[in-house]
Amino acid sequence: MFSTPQRLAAHFGDCDVYATTGTDLLGQLPIGIGVMLDPDDEHRLPILNRMVPPQALTAIRRRAEQKRTGQARPATEVNVKREEGAE
Repeated sequence: MFSTPQRLAAHFGDCDVYATTGTDLLGQLPIGIGVMLDPDDEHRLPILNRMVPPQALTAIRRRAEQKRTGQARPATEVNVKREEGAE
């Protein structure tokens, strides 16, 4: 994501531009997806919107690791899923 058409052009060259407000853009992003504002500049800034709660993210990562290694899912993870709404 770029704050000006000039910064976009510096990154991609001559290209089409889609402009919207930050609020509208962030409202369209799925939960857990962030964007980097002006990634080529020193002032680049990651913008995290509606992030997954840390406990749910931990449970998701554990489940993925257990699937990878073939381990069973512990009962405490089931409780985190119910409490945090993790999928």
